[in-house]
Amino acid sequence: MLRDVDLEHQLEEDVQNELHIDLPPGTELMHDVGHIHFAKKGNTVLIPQPDNNPNDPLNWSKPWKYSILIGSSLLSFIHQIGGLSIAPQVPFYVEEFNRSADDVLLLTGVYILLMGLSTWFWIPISEKYGRRIVILSVSQNIFDIL
Repeated sequence: MLRDVDLEHQLEEDVQNELHIDLPPGTELMHDVGHIHFAKKGNTVLIPQPDNNPNDPLNWSKPWKYSILIGSSLLSFIHQIGGLSIAPQVPFYVEEFNRSADDVLLLTGVYILLMGLSTWFWIPISEKYGRRIVILSVSQNIFDIL
């Protein structure tokens, strides 16, 4: 990743030297500049510029892209439906635990609140140590508890 950033910075410097101007950070060039030529599809400059790396999402096969899309969509659906899945059992919980419906529905509110607040905890950890190790360790702990 650092190599890509270095190449991007070098390209930005080359363009600034070619045009004799300072480019604001985040500027994307949409056409060739002097001796600097970009990969294009028709007349449109491709951003990000494609490369031959098989890990580049632009180079993934269509079935793999669709499987990622379906998996992400399914995960989002399951994640959101989790807090609401208790709704059909509210009358059972009211009777079983001798509580009011408001008390039982606090379960849904607490679940949704903790799901939102947990991102402040898990995202910094996954950014520092990597998503894979965090997901694997959390999954292992969940299975150990069960």
